[in-house]
Amino acid sequence: MALLALLLAAGALGACRSGGTPEADTRMRGGDAAPAPGGIRFVRPAVAFEILRDNPELLVLDLRPASAFRSGHLFGAVHVPLGRLRTLLREITDLRRRAILLYCDNDACHRRGIEILAEEGVRYAFVVEGGIDAWQAAGYGVLQPPEPAP
Repeated sequence: MALLALLLAAGALGACRSGGTPEADTRMRGGDAAPAPGGIRFVRPAVAFEILRDNPELLVLDLRPASAFRSGHLFGAVHVPLGRLRTLLREITDLRRRAILLYCDNDACHRRGIEILAEEGVRYAFVVEGGIDAWQAAGYGVLQPPEPAP
């Protein structure tokens, strides 16, 4: 929790999003995304890993479809399809005060997830830049469902 508080207080994650330049801060992989609002920050997979390692109680939301979630997800992730995110935040208002890490598998999902978080008043959130594909490409594992018994 100390690392999370330090990173948020110092604003250190701003340079971790896409390369550290102001221009990089305004884009995701597609290059046309607006900067994230408020306390929502894009973080590279390595930074996301460190945040998760140091804050095991962090809420991790997987916004992908159920089939994608079942094929592999981050440890501790809760499956909340993008279409249910707003409802969840309205039903459990305490979530707005918690730090959240979220990921998807495409930029459109990331952008919509960020919009919903901002509209619903989430103060601190981290978005894994490049989503689960970038997470795995960086060498971090995902939980796979158990193999069915023969």
